[in-house]
Amino acid sequence: MSQDWYDRLLESGVMDTLAPYNPVVVGAYPLGIPAPHSRIEIVCRSVDLPAFARVVERAYGDAEGFEMHPGRLDEEEAVFAEFELDGLPLEVAAQPDHVHQRLAAATIGISRMLDVQGDTSRARLEAAVARGEDWLDAALAQTDLSRAAIEAFSTANPSHSPKPRSIVRAKAGRSTLRQTISTGVSAAAIRSG
Repeated sequence: MSQDWYDRLLESGVMDTLAPYNPVVVGAYPLGIPAPHSRIEIVCRSVDLPAFARVVERAYGDAEGFEMHPGRLDEEEAVFAEFELDGLPLEVAAQPDHVHQRLAAATIGISRMLDVQGDTSRARLEAAVARGEDWLDAALAQTDLSRAAIEAFSTANPSHSPKPRSIVRAKAGRSTLRQTISTGVSAAAIRSG
């Protein structure tokens, strides 16, 4: 997939169609690590999943490869639609909670972590995605951080210090915590995940 995928996504109008559902693009594409099998993941919030499904089916039911199915997103009931639009492989999902915001925060947090950790970490995550691993699960395993810690990096102030000065390991119960000192992420945020 070419690097112009986001411009093409906007030009397709799908984000406009989904605007009432607060769509966010998450995952491998915005992280710059999509595999050939990856889909552009658009996650929405809808308190009425059947109504969301009807809107998506009316708008894109004739699109190439259109399939709709129920599922779970972060352990919440969800509906998924997969299809191609203007050559873009899409997966559109909705669920009634604010999971879309958490997945957006995780995507931003992972992006910031990869910026700090460099090309080797990015290549490892890209290889995991190419093997078929979920981008978020692979990032959590690679960083040894909790989901809450990864999400907290989305709101960390990157202007203070782009490179971590040190990594501290601390014991808290049975889990090991890794805190990047210069990011401003508190140990409490890391523990809460």
